[in-house]
Amino acid sequence: MPIELRQVDGVSIVVINRPKWNLLDIEMIEQLSSAFERHDPEKPVVLAGEGESFSAGVDTKAFAQYDAGRRVELAQKITGMTARILAIKAPVVAAIPGHAIGGGFVLTLCADYRVAVDDAAARFALGEARAGVPFPVGPMAIMRHELDAPLLRRLTLSGAVISSSALVAQGVFDAAVPFADVLPAAVAAASELSAQPAWRAVKQQLRGALGEELSQLALHGEEPAFAQMARQWGAAL
Repeated sequence: MPIELRQVDGVSIVVINRPKWNLLDIEMIEQLSSAFERHDPEKPVVLAGEGESFSAGVDTKAFAQYDAGRRVELAQKITGMTARILAIKAPVVAAIPGHAIGGGFVLTLCADYRVAVDDAAARFALGEARAGVPFPVGPMAIMRHELDAPLLRRLTLSGAVISSSALVAQGVFDAAVPFADVLPAAVAAASELSAQPAWRAVKQQLRGALGEELSQLALHGEEPAFAQMARQWGAAL
């Protein structure tokens, strides 16, 4: 299965397993969303990528085959999936063994704690402008909440690629560790955070407003940037 569910030491692990880049098409997004919908929101969870990539984002080959309406639907489903992740009350930790690009990078920002591989070859970027695809409203809200404005501008408007060590230095990632230690460190972090008696209350104070914003965006399903571009896509397809 492209989305695998595991249990380690009382921590649920949701694994994106679609070699080799763990790309996201509509079916993958639906499976991820379903996995988080079924997850007990009071229990800690790790979101991981299988192999040497976390996720390189949307499957551009699949996207090219979608008609304009299906592309808008993709954006709506991405916003809905991120809303489900933000609704989890317990710790959500990202285990990032390699590349996280576009939608994959946004997924790391959904997590409360982020453990990445310490590898200069791993690429982290938000290259939607270069790929010709706007951001769905959910990811845009998350990026604005989680990234300082200068870094957000640099990543989105210049297509810059940044390293995990630089992201740790800027407080976006929490740790950079050897490849073999990424998942164990993420599981340990999920357990340690979950054991803090007021952790869930503090998460609500800190991220509750973002979670509510995502919930409302998903409920209304409006994707104006995608709807505007859909007219162009419709003419080109």
